[in-house]
Amino acid sequence: MFGFFKKKPEPERQTSHPLHVPEDVESFLTRARSLNDPALLINILDPASATAYTESLRGIPVADRLGLIALDDANDSNPYCLITNGPTSGMVVHFSHDTEPKIEFLSLDAFEAFLVKLHEQRACMFDMDAPSVSHPDQSLLDASILSLIDEQPSDEVEFLICLYLPLLRGDHADLLARLATYDNFFVREAVAEAIGSAGLSGSREILVKLTDDPHPQVQAAAARALKLQAWGSSHGA
Repeated sequence: MFGFFKKKPEPERQTSHPLHVPEDVESFLTRARSLNDPALLINILDPASATAYTESLRGIPVADRLGLIALDDANDSNPYCLITNGPTSGMVVHFSHDTEPKIEFLSLDAFEAFLVKLHEQRACMFDMDAPSVSHPDQSLLDASILSLIDEQPSDEVEFLICLYLPLLRGDHADLLARLATYDNFFVREAVAEAIGSAGLSGSREILVKLTDDPHPQVQAAAARALKLQAWGSSHGA
């Protein structure tokens, strides 16, 4: 939604330094390739191919900022990538043309365990949902999102806010209240969705206000989240 594949002008890309895949990533790629299976759409890259794919991401602002390293290529332009920069460094994000990008694994080990499970169950990569994950350091995540709010608004900043929001757990009412007035409606919609999916506490008043948001997508997301909160309360969640 934020034009992830939009690259910087060519002159800026020429200043890039040569890419070196870290040893731990190379070790993962070498091990995980034994799990490759076309029928399951698993195609972990060898280190040289991962380097080439990662080089092709150079010049995409979000890819550069996250320090993405491509891990697979199922020939569908929906790669899994390792994040090496920022508050989610070490986590694995899945990019998709059909749904919003999502951080699905907290580590390469967790991603590898997922691939093993696919083999055991003979399940296609995209037929099995990865479990929702939360950031292990909620204070760091909160502070990181706050710093993004204070940056000059841009597609890159708004993309990162929406990427990080689903990792929140617990009470972040002050942060969510600020984001609920953010100018970009995608961010406000993501706020409502994050509250609903994670059951974030202290957020009912924020959702009620978002049901009156000027944009219908935000209104709908807030209404869905309120229903989820009501269901959770009635079932003791």
